[in-house]
Amino acid sequence: WDGDASRKGYRQLRNSSASAGRQALFMTGLVVVNHLFSAVHAARVAGGEVQTYLVPVPELGGAALLLVRPF
Repeated sequence: WDGDASRKGYRQLRNSSASAGRQALFMTGLVVVNHLFSAVHAARVAGGEVQTYLVPVPELGGAALLLVRPF
């Protein structure tokens, strides 16, 4: 490093990046849970017995869960 200030600046930038990554993962999890609760609520409001299935679906770079309710 050309100086202590540059090293400290890089460390702060690296820590901020890691923190943003953790926050993004947490928020993504909250969005998924919110969508699941919303889907169940919508199914209950529609009436009748709620039969739902969680179906795992492989996707490029990861996976997804589908909440399926047959009519």
